[in-house]
Amino acid sequence: MSLHQKRRFNPFGLPEFIGLVMLAAVVFCGMEWIHASPTFRWQETMGRITSCDIKSIHYNAEPNRNKVTISFTYHVNEIPFQGSWSGMWPVADSPNALGDEEITRLKDKGYLLRVYYDARNPEIHRIHDLVDTKRYVFSILSVLGSLALIYYLVKIYPAWKGVH
Repeated sequence: MSLHQKRRFNPFGLPEFIGLVMLAAVVFCGMEWIHASPTFRWQETMGRITSCDIKSIHYNAEPNRNKVTISFTYHVNEIPFQGSWSGMWPVADSPNALGDEEITRLKDKGYLLRVYYDARNPEIHRIHDLVDTKRYVFSILSVLGSLALIYYLVKIYPAWKGVH
C-alpha cells in the first residue's frame, strides 16, 4: 500500500474570482484613499483679484445663483503667479466665502483673497474646498469593502466551497 495520496486541486472558479475582484476593489479604494489624504504641501498666501465677471444664473427656481469668473495674482517667495477660477461662488465653508449681498466686492480691483498653493509647484493653486470629499468617499468604501471581504472569506466562501 502506497503512502502517496493523490491531491486534487480545484480549478479556479467563480468563488475565487469573486474573492479576487473584492480584493482588487479594496486595494483600489485604499490606494485612492491614501492618494487623496491631506498632505502638508498646501501653503497659504494672499492674492489680489485682477478681473472679475459675475453672472446671475437662474435654474427655474429661486434663488438665483452667482457664477463667478475671476483672475488673480499671488506671490510665492516674491515670485508672481497668475491664477483663475470659475464656478458658483460659495456662501459658506470657504475662507473666501461671501454672501449674495457681498459678492459684488469681488469686482473691486485688488480685492484680497486667500490662495492655497502647492509648495512643490506653486503654479498649482486652490481658492476653495481644501477638504476633499473624495478622501471621505474612498475611506468609507475601503473600510466597508474590507469588512465585506472578511465576511466573504470567513462565511460565504467556505460554505460555497463546502470547506469545514
